[in-house]
Amino acid sequence: MKKTFFVLIIAASILISCAARAGEAAVSVSERWLHDRWTASWAAHPDGPQHDPAVFLFRRTFDLDKKPSRFVVLVSADQRYRLWVNGVSVSAGPARGDTLHWRFETVDIAPQLNAGKNLLSARVWSEGDMAPWAQFSAHTAFIMQGDGDAEQVANTPGGWKVYRDTSWTPVAGDNRRIAQFATGPNERIDAARHPWGWLEPDFDDSGWAAPVSVTDGVPVGLRGDGSSLWQLMLRPIPLLSEVPERIPKVVRAKKVKVPAEFLEGKAPITIPPKTTASILLDNTLLTNAYPELITSGGAGSKVHLSYEESLFKYPEVAVWNLIKGNRNQTKNFAMRENYKFDEFLPDGGAHRVFSPFWFRTFRYMQIDVTTAAEPLVIEDIRAVATGYPFVARGSFDSSDPTLKTIWETGFRTARLCAVETYFDCPFYEQLQYVGDTRVQAMLSYYVPGDDRLARNAIDQLLDSRVSEGLTMSRYPSRMTQIIPTFSLAWIGMIHDHWMMRGDKQFTKKFIPAMGEVIGWFESHRLSNGLIARQPWWNFVDWAWPGGAPPGSGDTGSSIITLQFVLALREAADIESALGAPDAAKRHRALADSLLKSAVKTCWDAKKGLFADAPDKKSYSQHATILAVLADAVPPKQIKSAMEKVISDKSLTQCSLYFRYFLNRAIDKAGLGDIYISLLGPWRDALDMGLTTWPETPGDTRSDCHAWSSSPSIDLESIVCGVKPASAGFAKVRVEPHLGTLDWARCSVPHPKGDIRVDLVKNGAGIKAEIELPAGTPGVFVWRGSEIPLHPGRQTIEKK
Repeated sequence: MKKTFFVLIIAASILISCAARAGEAAVSVSERWLHDRWTASWAAHPDGPQHDPAVFLFRRTFDLDKKPSRFVVLVSADQRYRLWVNGVSVSAGPARGDTLHWRFETVDIAPQLNAGKNLLSARVWSEGDMAPWAQFSAHTAFIMQGDGDAEQVANTPGGWKVYRDTSWTPVAGDNRRIAQFATGPNERIDAARHPWGWLEPDFDDSGWAAPVSVTDGVPVGLRGDGSSLWQLMLRPIPLLSEVPERIPKVVRAKKVKVPAEFLEGKAPITIPPKTTASILLDNTLLTNAYPELITSGGAGSKVHLSYEESLFKYPEVAVWNLIKGNRNQTKNFAMRENYKFDEFLPDGGAHRVFSPFWFRTFRYMQIDVTTAAEPLVIEDIRAVATGYPFVARGSFDSSDPTLKTIWETGFRTARLCAVETYFDCPFYEQLQYVGDTRVQAMLSYYVPGDDRLARNAIDQLLDSRVSEGLTMSRYPSRMTQIIPTFSLAWIGMIHDHWMMRGDKQFTKKFIPAMGEVIGWFESHRLSNGLIARQPWWNFVDWAWPGGAPPGSGDTGSSIITLQFVLALREAADIESALGAPDAAKRHRALADSLLKSAVKTCWDAKKGLFADAPDKKSYSQHATILAVLADAVPPKQIKSAMEKVISDKSLTQCSLYFRYFLNRAIDKAGLGDIYISLLGPWRDALDMGLTTWPETPGDTRSDCHAWSSSPSIDLESIVCGVKPASAGFAKVRVEPHLGTLDWARCSVPHPKGDIRVDLVKNGAGIKAEIELPAGTPGVFVWRGSEIPLHPGRQTIEKK
């Protein structure tokens, strides 16, 4: 029997065809569409809502004399779309941005076209004001622009048909603030209200409406009158990967028997009439995926799919102060009710496939079914994993096998926190915070070696700036939030990119904006020379209640001052290299002046530590870490200061996030050999059954927070010691710290190839086999001595 797919569904076989393009650069198009007014217009339903939640189905049929070798279209929508060509999914988007920087995708659909009749189909939907915070919107609409003369037949709105599909309804969960607004609503699908077969070329759409034109397609920076609701720009990142996966484990089932072959898609199960049944599934790993449920029959039934990162101890599951415990534990642990879920209402038809429009993050999934007068057959439950198409080029291994697991877990966490932007976490917020993103971008350089999402993030944060010159703390986001210190972290991100890639043209454009951030902080300098606590949220780390360090607006904060010093020097490095020497000179002088003030007011010579504020009532790891990185600690006391930072538990301790900076200070102090001994929180997380790194240890809110993934960077950059010695990684520094390891090896992506390092202890010495890319010199550092490295392979032995 031929299967009929529910239109709101994306079947795995369809997704694979789309996944074939994942990771590829955008299809090239005529320069005309990047600079001139489009000949296509934005199209909308003539009577449909412009801003409220709604789904619209678009169709365009046309004939071709022969199968083309190239047929490129430019496509976008507000809020989102998925595009099919002759029933095959070829694109989904647009990549997130704001209305002044609205992305469009370019797709060569020639492989899916045929001689004769062809069908373009698009599902366009808006979640209205229930949309994720990261989703901007101006007016629900769709646009397609053909690239060449032959492709103009695809232009909207001419020849297209549109229909409002009322089968979809957005639904808020119990935790409305987080579940609805941050990541978007849950979804309810009523199969009886859906126009079946609309993806088929011969479907009768004679009753569908002709779409109306909303406004012209206008690219960013159009000369003359560029009035439009959207300023269009080419998507700067590849399409997302979409890969089928099977859910491997049934935890328990009630009122239904689940055969072993069910999860393989080989043995359907039947829920009898007037029965309430449930099946709890364990994916064994956290995933971002579109769940796909295939059913037959069951008219009047209700199917409820729930998703969780972990289970919660029962009966405490009913309250907010939840206990997670070991993530593998299932006995007396349960899902939260009505939290993250989707509903499917079968119409009794055969082979209906339900999948939500946006991916779900889950390790555990529960299927709850209530049948009416008809039995419901569940033919299969499967998933299609999705995300930014990162592939590991870097690697790490050592004599301690747990370290490889830590490295791999960090990369898995980073992949789940990378979609169309970096995410702080995929389950709760899906927002691109600057602090998180700096760590994530560095991991992108060190492991996959793909810098496109990092460049996109740096650009989007530039787009986010407010009139005061600061960036928003997270962007894209309709909900304004400003963390001034995150603007300093943005400067750090630009400097990181400069060191790892040396991209002059890209980096230079940020110099004026960096100057505005610097000017804001400089205007908040106090008479004692420190920087005052700022307006808005002075977040530095969750080490303090509310995340803001001690230090009032009257006395200033050593921590914020030292962060500013580091940002000034990072900006000056770029300015001096890229044609702004006067700005560099001024900013270095300002950094020196601030540093003197910080030392004078906050250095405690008796303790050998930096205080958090001039009153010297509070001491944290953070202040001395930043002081070491900023060269504020006397050189002969750097090592002892960092030893105290590690050993003195009375100091306010760093979170998993801020340990990224702790580890850089340890390395700078010559204590890299103790790094491995500091990985206890990550080892503990593995022992607790986590498959990704949490926001904080223990019963944390989020089980997947890439700001905790710094070990995947550190194992390559500190243990194996691979770092850029100059901008653009033009010269490589290899300074290993094996600590208690007998051997370690890694590979690190480089703009010209891969760096490979194989290290073996040789008594008290070391044997190193190192391979550098063509045209890339370097230096090997061992216990203070330096040995030049040349491109290619070489072996070094030191005693």
